[in-house]
Amino acid sequence: MTTNHGAHGRTRRRATSVLCAAGLAATLPGLPGIAVADMVDPAAAAASVPTTVRLYRGTTLVSGTAFSRIELLAPGDGRIDMTFSDLNFLGPLEAGSLAIVDGGEVLGVLDEPGSLSFEITGPRALFAYVYAVGNVALGTSAILVNIEQLVVEPPPIPLPPAIWALLGGIGLVGWLGRRREHRVVTNL
Repeated sequence: MTTNHGAHGRTRRRATSVLCAAGLAATLPGLPGIAVADMVDPAAAAASVPTTVRLYRGTTLVSGTAFSRIELLAPGDGRIDMTFSDLNFLGPLEAGSLAIVDGGEVLGVLDEPGSLSFEITGPRALFAYVYAVGNVALGTSAILVNIEQLVVEPPPIPLPPAIWALLGGIGLVGWLGRRREHRVVTNL
């Protein structure tokens, strides 16, 4: 609020308009009813391409029995693809398994070489447990563990074209209000 002193020394108060969320909603009655889905460009939504994120890939030589724990960080919602392969290096594995665990919940288990897929939601820390027994007769075997996540990023939500005109109008009103505050009133 600004205070102006009149010719007789009385104080008059002039209220300046305050732009708030309620005032904006009152001036744009159609805006609150617009669904966010209506503002998304269908072509941009169709153009969102899933990306593959490699969480882990490693080859291990197994001499006797091997056990390892691998910490994984899944970036978001998506499908986890895990592959457990016997590379037949100097002979096949006697036994092997791969398990993916989230806290106390087992999400997927492979008890022999192969592949498995499952869905997860949200970013989370996972653990992969790998157990392998090398070829007893030849002494050494090799395994390959590959864990990937297929992540689909949501398309960006574009601003409606009218928002730029609204922001320009708000700036103009602010500039005019500031200009009026600095004007000197002289009474003769």
